[in-house]
Amino acid sequence: MKRRIGSVQFLTLVAALSAAGLSANAQQPAECRTRTTGPDVIVGDLIDMNYYGRVGDYHAFAVGTTSCNVGTQNIQWVASNNLHPVIGQNMYRVKNGRFEQVGLSWLKHGFTALTQSLCSTCSGQGGAVLGVGCSDPYTAGLNGSQGNLGPRWQVNPATGVFAYPPAGPSFSGDISRRLQVLDSDLVPAQNVGAQYFVEGQYVTQDDAATGNSWNNVSYRKVNLTYTNPTTIAYAFAGPTQCTRPAIFAWRDHGLGNNIPDPGVTLVSVDVPGDGRFWIGCKVTDNGDGSWHYEYAIQNITSDRCAGAVRFPVPVGSVVENLGFHDCPYHSGDGIPSNPAQPNTTSRNFASTDWSGAATLGQVRWATETYASNTNANALRWGTVYNFRFDANAQPNIGTATIELWKPGATSEVSIPNIPVPSEFVPRNVRVLLDTITIPDLIPPTVATTIKATILAGDDQVQAGSAQLFYRHSNNPATPFIALPMSPTGVVNEYQAQVPGTNCGTFVSFYVQAAGQNSGTVTAPLSGALAPIVRPVGTITSAFEDNFSTDKNWSGTSPGDTATAGRWVRGAPIGTSFNPNGTLVQVQPATDHTADPETNCWFTGQGVGGGTVSAADVDNGITTLTTPVVDLSTALTAKVSYWRWFVSGVGTQAHEDNLVVQISNNNGTSWAPLETVPGSDGVGGWVRVLLPVTLPLTSQMKVRFIASDTGAEQVVEAAIDDFYFETTACDSTPACAADWNGQGGVTLQDLFDFIGAYFSGNGDFNNDGGTTVQDVLDFVDAWFTGC
Repeated sequence: MKRRIGSVQFLTLVAALSAAGLSANAQQPAECRTRTTGPDVIVGDLIDMNYYGRVGDYHAFAVGTTSCNVGTQNIQWVASNNLHPVIGQNMYRVKNGRFEQVGLSWLKHGFTALTQSLCSTCSGQGGAVLGVGCSDPYTAGLNGSQGNLGPRWQVNPATGVFAYPPAGPSFSGDISRRLQVLDSDLVPAQNVGAQYFVEGQYVTQDDAATGNSWNNVSYRKVNLTYTNPTTIAYAFAGPTQCTRPAIFAWRDHGLGNNIPDPGVTLVSVDVPGDGRFWIGCKVTDNGDGSWHYEYAIQNITSDRCAGAVRFPVPVGSVVENLGFHDCPYHSGDGIPSNPAQPNTTSRNFASTDWSGAATLGQVRWATETYASNTNANALRWGTVYNFRFDANAQPNIGTATIELWKPGATSEVSIPNIPVPSEFVPRNVRVLLDTITIPDLIPPTVATTIKATILAGDDQVQAGSAQLFYRHSNNPATPFIALPMSPTGVVNEYQAQVPGTNCGTFVSFYVQAAGQNSGTVTAPLSGALAPIVRPVGTITSAFEDNFSTDKNWSGTSPGDTATAGRWVRGAPIGTSFNPNGTLVQVQPATDHTADPETNCWFTGQGVGGGTVSAADVDNGITTLTTPVVDLSTALTAKVSYWRWFVSGVGTQAHEDNLVVQISNNNGTSWAPLETVPGSDGVGGWVRVLLPVTLPLTSQMKVRFIASDTGAEQVVEAAIDDFYFETTACDSTPACAADWNGQGGVTLQDLFDFIGAYFSGNGDFNNDGGTTVQDVLDFVDAWFTGC
């Protein structure tokens, strides 16, 4: 563990690290190696994470950071005064086209610098300086050490000046001062499809004095697995994005699965004599003559902060659905009620939402003024605030405005080249379908209520024009049947019922209304050409396998060429890599299934205590294939499995992918399911659920191909808990107490359920959570039998 040490000890440690090969240039991306004049600290890598549990509504994390000096002069790193960096950590989420900050930490104060060479060749100078070309790691354990964390309110990010020693009000509990995130921002049911990102930022005086503070922020994608309300697993899902603040993740990953979103615009704004803001925008056509405007503003280093923001709108436009999002401070990180006694009069910055209003020609949000409340909820450094609205105005490139909060020579700065509402468009009649209440799978013979909200906009809805069109088929040649929709009693809401139908069919439908000027409007927009389709049936599963027994998988294929690391089934012996004092698990030490089951499929069994590359994939490919699975009676199917994948460790390139394919003709031909890029090969169990788009037959197979075909690098993969989630018409009632699906009710079902319950996966009664009631219901079913 890194700690304060004497000069002789420090030099001895540096020599030991160098001898161990940990100071070799890791050849980080060009962004991490670009030389600048003067001292210049960047975040060269986000190296690890810690999870500290949950207290109340909040979870706590910490993120490890490795700094690099990419400048031409040493950086001061003195522990005993304010000539050292402070380190902030943040977490963000991309979900449903939005980028939001969900957590922030207090600041780690830097001390002794090491002389490693992550970004370039180190000059060898460390201790009280971070030498030219040198790097210095702070693990998550250090950055999360509560007693060494100071508040943000004492730091001027534009100058790097801060009070030392920092304020240290009393604290208690495992989450205080650490990176705190609300439970509601993480729980899977409320965050379907969400992607998460962590960020590190360094602030220091000499770096800021030479104008090099613009590149001190880096982000990295992380997969979070919410096992239960007090257990969250995490694994990095790609390399660190050097010198890029987290708002870039909105554009880099906005469409999910590492797919960039070209619809996200990013621009930067510098405040004269102060710091920098980054602004992002995404505009979405609502399809009814209105557009949704989504803005995120990240204050990187502005000490003057933002106190208001305004966007122009054409005169006559209707602005509605105004929204705001911020990220609250915690643990007493705010200007104390008595600044002379910061340790005894601590309080947080205010968390009151900014008030938003649309007036003639603009929409504006604002917090309290600096003069009225120096503790107001201003947009301070290291935070992102969001502003959103709908307007019946077409977007065009224009200018918005940030009103600065602290007094200064300039009262506001312009945001140039950003999409803003520009051209007034009359609002059409709008039809909004309530898809939340429509089940993904419709039960057989049960009528389904369809609701829709119909808004007049700037038009008038023709009386009696609200209609539901449905058919009990997914065949485009089958005609739709029209049903009139009736008011529900809720303003502008209408409903109709689709009659029940037999299992094995489909329900296709759309809603239509008409305006006197708009004409006919449908939801979905394409109406009969692209209706909403739901299968009619019951949820079943096929071929569940936790690998406790041999179900005839094949760990070899005629095309395999790997000379080592071929697929095997058993209990894996974990291997790990320890660069810079940070443990990286390469081959899993356990399977994913809850105890007592221990088996999974993985690429090569090593020897306990052996090297990490002893049994990894080498010199080719290795293929794992399921037996033939009969899905011919299923209506729809999804493939579910847990995977583990590592591609490259330490300084190695992440160039080998894990390829997953599916066949419906016993392997004669294959179609892609997913390709996990090498950049995502960072270990950790990841759950995958993918729809099967091929026609379902009696000859289905899935295969997993791991490879090491480029430069020599460590490659490890593992698969566990595989099954097909299907919808079907099953004439045989399911036996709920047969928990493991092995065809009977035995003691093993009881053991397996107890294991699932304690791992948070025992939702027996399907009420959305794992509770004691699940235990009572399962025990009752188990004694009843089948």
